[in-house]
Amino acid sequence: MVRFVKKLCLFAALFCILLLALFWLSGRPRFRLWFAKITGSVEYAAGEGEAEAYIRKVSAEASPDAPCTTLILGDSVCNQMFRDLQEGNPSICIDGNNRGMTLAGEYLLLDEFLRHQDGVTDVWLIVGPNMLQSDIDVLYGYQYVVIPFARYGMLDRLEPETTAYMKDLYGSLFLNKTVAMMIGDSSVGRKLYLNYLKEKYAVKKAGESGESGRYPLSMTTRIYLPKIAELCGEHQITLHLLATPQADNEYRRDEADELLQYVEETEPEYADLFADYFDTLVFYPEEQFADGIHFGGEYDCQGHFNDLIEEMYQEQGYLRDLVLSE
Repeated sequence: MVRFVKKLCLFAALFCILLLALFWLSGRPRFRLWFAKITGSVEYAAGEGEAEAYIRKVSAEASPDAPCTTLILGDSVCNQMFRDLQEGNPSICIDGNNRGMTLAGEYLLLDEFLRHQDGVTDVWLIVGPNMLQSDIDVLYGYQYVVIPFARYGMLDRLEPETTAYMKDLYGSLFLNKTVAMMIGDSSVGRKLYLNYLKEKYAVKKAGESGESGRYPLSMTTRIYLPKIAELCGEHQITLHLLATPQADNEYRRDEADELLQYVEETEPEYADLFADYFDTLVFYPEEQFADGIHFGGEYDCQGHFNDLIEEMYQEQGYLRDLVLSE
């Protein structure tokens, strides 16, 4: 009996080692797609993706020939409007990203940028009210905050309350750089862990748990918007908080009204931060939007975005150094 138990334990140990080896192989670039196909995990894109690209962009070393004096950050609408203007604006780092990163991610991107650039004068944070409402989401948070920022060793720059929240959400083990990279580099790993989170928290889709119930400023925003302003102040940088174009419907107008009321009546200390925001909160016909947030069809083109940038920002004195190109 003792011999049988020993053999069983040995078999179990060898089996676990085999599983770990296969899991490790599933994260290697050479085998990643093959494992994804045989496990039905192709839809879970693994390896360094768009979130890591946002980090790499702000991590670029300063060029003595073309120093960056301006940084543009923002949500996915900001990204949609400005991403094709980088080539014509070498002195501006355009790094619009997405709502899943929350203001915590924007803070980390700004902090990283300032570690590599000197002489920065302006930071433009261009976001819609829905991003200001967003907390770290169960699914997006792991994909757009934990995995990319753990990969680059930046998670420890977050505030203790944010780290504590993520530990409660994901478990300390899954904030570890090695573990996060193993999951992030493997389509199989992403599928298993993200579906585990779905089941644990009864979340049907990414983004669902990060919505703060129409609370105008999420806890994450209330922590990191002041920290972004503080970081800019420490470097003698002017911070500009601007809005993205909004679909003209009752929901978006109510959302904007609630934010204005909250800033004016509930959090008056935010008045200076929002000094320019509501001047740029402009509504456009709903048919221009593919999903109520992003522009679609014939309106998803740089020519249209240039018109919006001129109308919403440049004619009011914002982003005047930005060169528009088709």
